[in-house]
Amino acid sequence: MPVQVGTNTLKLPWAGGVNYPMFSEFDFNLDGIMDLLVMDRVNNRIIPLINGGTPNQVDYTYASEYVKLLPPPRMWAFTYDFDCDGRNDFFTLADTYTGIKVYRNTSPASGPLQFTLFSPMLQSIHPPPTNSANIPASYGLVPALGDIDNDGDVDILCWNNSMGGYVEYNKNMSVENGFGCDSLQFQFITSCWGNFVLQTSVNRAQLGIACRTGSFSSDEPFKNYDPSDAARHDDTMSSMCIIDIDGDGDKDLLVGGLGDKNSLMLTNGGTPNAANMIAQDSLFPSYNTSSQVNSFTTHAYIDVDNDGKKDLLVSPTYEEDFSGIWFYKNTGTTAVPVFNYQTNNFLQHDMIETGTAAYPAFFDYDGDGLTDMLIGNYTYYQPAGGFKSGLSLYRNIGTSAAPSFQLITRDYAGLFSYSFAAGYGNDVHPTFGDVDGDGDLDMIVGDYNGKLQYFSNTAGPGNPANFVFTGANYQNIDIGSNAAPQLIDLDRDGKLDLVIGRKNGFISYYHNTGTVNNPVFSLTEDSLGHVDVSYLSSGYASPFVFDDSGSYKMLVGNEQGYVFLYGNIDGNLTGTFTLIDTVISRTEGGRVNVAMGDINGDGLLDLLVGNYAGGVALFYRDNPLATNFPLIAAKPSFDVFPNPASGSAVVQFSNLNTSAKTLLSMFSATGEKIFTTTCKAPSQTLNLGSLSSGLYILRLEDGTNSLVRKLLVH
Repeated sequence: MPVQVGTNTLKLPWAGGVNYPMFSEFDFNLDGIMDLLVMDRVNNRIIPLINGGTPNQVDYTYASEYVKLLPPPRMWAFTYDFDCDGRNDFFTLADTYTGIKVYRNTSPASGPLQFTLFSPMLQSIHPPPTNSANIPASYGLVPALGDIDNDGDVDILCWNNSMGGYVEYNKNMSVENGFGCDSLQFQFITSCWGNFVLQTSVNRAQLGIACRTGSFSSDEPFKNYDPSDAARHDDTMSSMCIIDIDGDGDKDLLVGGLGDKNSLMLTNGGTPNAANMIAQDSLFPSYNTSSQVNSFTTHAYIDVDNDGKKDLLVSPTYEEDFSGIWFYKNTGTTAVPVFNYQTNNFLQHDMIETGTAAYPAFFDYDGDGLTDMLIGNYTYYQPAGGFKSGLSLYRNIGTSAAPSFQLITRDYAGLFSYSFAAGYGNDVHPTFGDVDGDGDLDMIVGDYNGKLQYFSNTAGPGNPANFVFTGANYQNIDIGSNAAPQLIDLDRDGKLDLVIGRKNGFISYYHNTGTVNNPVFSLTEDSLGHVDVSYLSSGYASPFVFDDSGSYKMLVGNEQGYVFLYGNIDGNLTGTFTLIDTVISRTEGGRVNVAMGDINGDGLLDLLVGNYAGGVALFYRDNPLATNFPLIAAKPSFDVFPNPASGSAVVQFSNLNTSAKTLLSMFSATGEKIFTTTCKAPSQTLNLGSLSSGLYILRLEDGTNSLVRKLLVH
């Protein structure tokens, strides 16, 4: 489904947004072309992006169907082909949150993806005495994988602890022990690889630090080192990226640290077996545009534009909302790269992005009969400093059968100016209903403090909405924290009630004891349906009650990324609701929020799911009578422009399922087939120069769905 921001038609509108991404290469569809695995750490979510392979182009499409085939990520994840079988394996944080867990990629050539747990916790031998220890890793101290000694197997560099600022080298002895590269047998080599230590307060290093020989001491791993030269690094979060920047065969290092906005390049002047950092660039690449993220750079060295040369991606680990992912094109070679800045919003400029968290709602704001999309959020980071919470308005500029959205404003109803939306993380969680009984829909907004803000619509029925703020803390309702309200006539007495999700995972029910025109919302149930979607200390319940062929059902999203479906509601408002199904299981990210509405005019309620990274996913519902609430991903569609056209035209695809064989065919008005081509890229240019003037038919087929468009050539 097309979505526009300005003049840009988004290529990845429903991919879900990103805040703290890590990038890896991975072949999801087993076509031999490396795709992009995006691990969004704030969401603990993997975003699979299929590479269309178009030479010299960034060419990705979102393919959510692969998420369920991957191992569960924990805090971070990346891929590396450790067994040299041509299939990248999967590395993530161990279940204990300290260490490295490995899954082996055992996928058959014909698919589907398949993984086997290889090691729940990688260990390394420490002589003397000979004993095993877990290779250090944590949420913030992310290890780096690479063939440090050029012997063909994968070695590991890691941060020894959160306060040291020095790097530990664990050498893989698989080749030396006669196993080739199909094993992971590590031996601890040194606790100060490269002879450097990071400095505090700034992402720089003290070079020329000599390592202690003999027995290892975690308290003092250096000799000939004066602590006054450089205070020990005190970051609790640091990242590394292994790269041979000068093509001399030894490994150099890109480093990021908590609180640091820059990228630090350390150049190795040693050998593959004896690293020695001799130079540093603390504003890398200082010969071009230096990367400057909000905080804590992470790096990836992969080919993202299909030119056969590895490029550089630099990303933040702190909210930047609409930017933060820096793309540097490699204009040199993979052996000796030269990085040239291209953009600081790589991928993000092609996604629906509402900052941190997305609280969606459907509402016809302009009275044109088409369902529009409103998305509240937790916060926007302001480039000039500070934070705001607000409402993004995406107007439906399509038709009732073929919706298409365009961003109108990120500050609908002027919420930026209100005190409840100012500052870090105040929440704007909207719901709409005719609160005052005058025939138009009013707006209530839930906020971070658990209170409600009421906006009266003074426009009148059928007119574009005009919201007037009536005063803070509506009816003194206070549910404690993070109010997620819905206006719904829950007891079917003809008056709107309030159902409000809470941070603790429970749901409050406020019955309207007033009238249609003058509601009085009174707390009736503090644990509606005895629903509890909490996990440990919080749940962030996000309820949505809907009528399913005469019976109420309720969807509830939560902090962990689940969406649950409940029934047994009518006539049972003081009882226990029945859990029918788990509709979504952590595939869309964390802190998911749900909204429903019929956006394509088929009479069925479709589902919009927002997540903590500030993105949304759209699902169509295929059967309103089914109790398990089946969902299908948005059907593939396409548009062709200009139309009429001469010479050439562009076909723009949306919701393209790259794991299925999707064909585009052109026919003349008499039914003669002009061509058929396989669709892989988000767009395709048609050469019309050889065609006679007249009407032509374009047909898109994926084995399940078929869609046609008319094209007039003149």
